[in-house]
Amino acid sequence: MADGDSAEAPLAPDAVQRRNQTEAFRRIFGRDPVSGSDWTTAAALDPHSYDPKNKGVDANIVVARIKPVPGQGVVRTNLFIPSKDVWAPSVELPPFDNGHLLPYDNNVGDDRGFSPSVGPEESRVAIYTDFENGIIVARQNPSVNADTGEVRAGTPDISAVQQSNGAVLLRYNAADPFSPGGEVPAKAIPFSVNGTLAISPSADGPRVGGNVTSFPALEIYSDRNGATTPLLQSWPSFTDDASGPMVGLLPHKDVGDSTIITSFNSVVPQFEPAQPGSVHGPQAVPVTPPMSIVPPGNFTPFGPPAGEVPVVRTFTPFQGDEFLPPR
Repeated sequence: MADGDSAEAPLAPDAVQRRNQTEAFRRIFGRDPVSGSDWTTAAALDPHSYDPKNKGVDANIVVARIKPVPGQGVVRTNLFIPSKDVWAPSVELPPFDNGHLLPYDNNVGDDRGFSPSVGPEESRVAIYTDFENGIIVARQNPSVNADTGEVRAGTPDISAVQQSNGAVLLRYNAADPFSPGGEVPAKAIPFSVNGTLAISPSADGPRVGGNVTSFPALEIYSDRNGATTPLLQSWPSFTDDASGPMVGLLPHKDVGDSTIITSFNSVVPQFEPAQPGSVHGPQAVPVTPPMSIVPPGNFTPFGPPAGEVPVVRTFTPFQGDEFLPPR
């Protein structure tokens, strides 16, 4: 051994990251990642923070298994703050600005625009739907208080249902971990990043639609057959500067193809008691009763990657004709 050599050279940062991703993937699947989809999901499953601003604080990750749909790849959904920082409400002693008290703190933003090449750490919330491996990985990355330097990671509330044709309907709710009183009140108001997203496989690749808060920015990409395709890019509706959370977290907007969400609804008959007739007794029940549109229920909550991973409920929406007499 030459002078200055060590018995074990330290791993390069990329090698450390690759090792962490491999271990995170192995804990779920019992094998090492091999394919492109494997490595994309492995990156999402790795909770480590590599950006120095996060000071080593881990992301909080929740997962659930879905029925695989081979050939549909991985759909990456990112919710990110475009500006360098944003105002966040505070009940603590407000910070000073040129001698004036301010009723908010500053939280560090993601400081970027749309980018199909970003990793899972470069957004506030990232949701990866891996149709190849049959899993959805959702992570909330650490938030940084720009005034105090404190770093905290919130925990996203995610739940889903899946149609028998493979389409997935997601509900998400994630709050600033520095919110007054904590995340629970913020999610309940809700003064949080929340919404509904639907992803439907097709012969041409996944299609998406949703109803989401007007802030922050939203981008969805499909990684499939070695290529990345933008499926949806939605910029904040009112403002993309530091005031974004104050004006954009309560209003919602429709994005993408809204018919994908309605495809999860069931059509069921309205069973009404027969009405008495004026002279000859009860009126006849119509052959075709009036129908109601019923959204899906029993969404499966996601759980931590440690332990048994929840399995998303699979169902087939009623079309209405199941209740009609046979012809």
